[in-house]
Amino acid sequence: MNWVNLLAATIRLTDAYDSNRDFGSSATQPGPENRRRHSEGLWFELAVFILEYLQRKDDEIPGAFVSREPLYQEIREIRVFRNVENEDVNYIVNLLASPCELKFHIQNIRGTFDTALIEKARAGAGIRLSPTGRSVCLLAYGIDDWLYMDIDVWKLTRTLELGKFDDFLKRTDSIITVIRNKSYEITRIKEMPALSERKKKIMEDKEVYLSTVEKTQKIVSDMRELIDTDEAVQKRIEEWAENHPDDFIDEIVIKNRLNRLLQILESFSRNFSS
Repeated sequence: MNWVNLLAATIRLTDAYDSNRDFGSSATQPGPENRRRHSEGLWFELAVFILEYLQRKDDEIPGAFVSREPLYQEIREIRVFRNVENEDVNYIVNLLASPCELKFHIQNIRGTFDTALIEKARAGAGIRLSPTGRSVCLLAYGIDDWLYMDIDVWKLTRTLELGKFDDFLKRTDSIITVIRNKSYEITRIKEMPALSERKKKIMEDKEVYLSTVEKTQKIVSDMRELIDTDEAVQKRIEEWAENHPDDFIDEIVIKNRLNRLLQILESFSRNFSS
């Protein structure tokens, strides 16, 4: 997920929203940069880690609240977070779960928006991604329209053959996110009578969607076979694991990611056909 690009693309808009400039001020250039005391980005990276963790859990059991204890454990195992305590994690969780009131003029909109990225269970300490949280994960990927996913998956084969395994995993995650969000969208459209026109359009394109799923499943299966049979690919995976031990990428990790993609595709197909 390219969270840094997402931050870079939006941070000046945030600055504009927070600006305290007076009308008619003679200053035409922004003043000295002021990112306060924590501009090294540690808490941003912790927030990103939490969102990605919740997204993984959402893949396993969609919409379920999850315990924080496994999250604490995973964070403790990461070197850059060695000084992070459970209280720090809870602070970031509460920050991401807090809605922010936004006020505008031209848009004629006022009030608290769905800005919270995390939802907390009413009882206990369980947490999950909010709909906005899932959307921001999608934005971090920067993915094309879902109907072209078979083309994107086909590109994965070339990435695999070239031995760009870190890029391979990122792109695979991107595709998984798009399919999962499309499945959520279809579920919502089917359940809401007010969206009957959108439902009609979706059903008109049903065969196209299912054809895309079928093509994508075939390509993924071919990639799994490639890993099992192509000695050159196997050698590149072994060399990558030796040269990048901190990336924790090996044949098992790559196969598991492809299996996850197949599971998401099968789930989408069932959801669409039901």
